[in-house]
Amino acid sequence: MERNERFEGEYRDALDSLGFSEDRKERMMNKLMEQARQPVKGKRLRPLRAALIAAALVVALLGTAGAAQFFGVQVNFQPEEPSDVPGLGKYTVTGGVAYFPADIFSQEVWELGEQENNAKSFSTWEELEQFVGRKLMDNPVLEGAPRGVSVSSDKMQGSPTNIMLDAMNSEKGLFRIMTMDNYQLDDVLLRRHAVLYTDIAQESFVDNFGEDHEPEIAWFYEQGTQLSTEEYTTANGLAVTIVREEGRFTEYTAHFSINGVRSTIMASYQGKDWQQDNSEHVLAVLKQALDGFVV
Repeated sequence: MERNERFEGEYRDALDSLGFSEDRKERMMNKLMEQARQPVKGKRLRPLRAALIAAALVVALLGTAGAAQFFGVQVNFQPEEPSDVPGLGKYTVTGGVAYFPADIFSQEVWELGEQENNAKSFSTWEELEQFVGRKLMDNPVLEGAPRGVSVSSDKMQGSPTNIMLDAMNSEKGLFRIMTMDNYQLDDVLLRRHAVLYTDIAQESFVDNFGEDHEPEIAWFYEQGTQLSTEEYTTANGLAVTIVREEGRFTEYTAHFSINGVRSTIMASYQGKDWQQDNSEHVLAVLKQALDGFVV
């Protein structure tokens, strides 16, 4: 399968998880893929820009040569309306990326990345880490919480659960590993997402984009949403940037990196009192989950 087709599938999975109308999703999809398929001149390729729309995050290939500053991330606001997705605002997240030797991961995850159905569900986070062949991160608060909503993909092997891994290979081997897992804690849905790059990805970034770029994630949100940030340091010293999105409802997105694995937790209220202002409760539960990370 061509690389753009693989990314197009990821875009569609992201859009399918949203509350937008079918017409809006189709227009967004067409704009994003039109940008990704622009012709290239010379060696420097046009970056394939990915979108994280509301609850969905997809990785963009913008490249970096090093693993500097992977203990923190930077949130960059861009208040102007992006031309690629009319009607939506955007901010970007950079930093927090290290590159791991591809050969330290299991043969099973390499084989998954080679397949068309390159996603797999798991019953527990520990089971996912055993499949990968190494420990990714440790958070007893999340791992001990009740399961949240199921994560699904038309590329997934196994029955849907609240935990999923997606592997992607390039022609040279394992390129990146992406995980998604959901938990429910005190009426708050916590959706974690993490992306890990290998040295094969680093080599590709340098060859295609040069040494002056780094992987960037773009978050899209409805125009009119009020954004603010809070810099939070957990009890274990993890630096986190929390973005508050205040629109029809108030939700929070925490951006951070643990040992070069760039990660996100999205928090939203799911209880019966949804018509009330539950923002302070949601923020408190999010910080409880963040404090659970072992650094």
